[in-house]
Amino acid sequence: MLIGGAVTDRWVRSRAHIRPVLQAWALLLGVPFILLTGLGGNLFWMAVGLAGFGFFRGIYDTNIFAAVFDVIDRQYQATLSGLMGFAAFILGGTAPWVLGILKEHIGLRNGIAWLAAGYLMAGLVIAIWGIPAVKRELGQRSRAGQRC
Repeated sequence: MLIGGAVTDRWVRSRAHIRPVLQAWALLLGVPFILLTGLGGNLFWMAVGLAGFGFFRGIYDTNIFAAVFDVIDRQYQATLSGLMGFAAFILGGTAPWVLGILKEHIGLRNGIAWLAAGYLMAGLVIAIWGIPAVKRELGQRSRAGQRC
């Protein structure tokens, strides 16, 4: 996370929209490692999968609040932080439940592998919707002379 934060903070100086770009890439590049965790077949490949997933998850997590704070007015940042925390706990709390349901039907290994679908969908949503939205907002703020 320290590397992801330092690199992103440096890149954002020349590319204001880089945070959601890195988030989308981190989610998409994490997908194969989630699959490897579930389907790797032995402890070594599971460990490699978890390490790769953790690396890309760190890059994603580093930019969660910074990306949103780049485009939301200061007066709403605390409210948004609360909403983001709430959503994270709700989604994070349901993941074990969903995995338990998947385990009953397709097994634990395949269940873990299927969790990669959530990362794939999230990465695509950020890439298709989030990046253009951030570019628009930052462009509007720049034209209005506001802080980007």
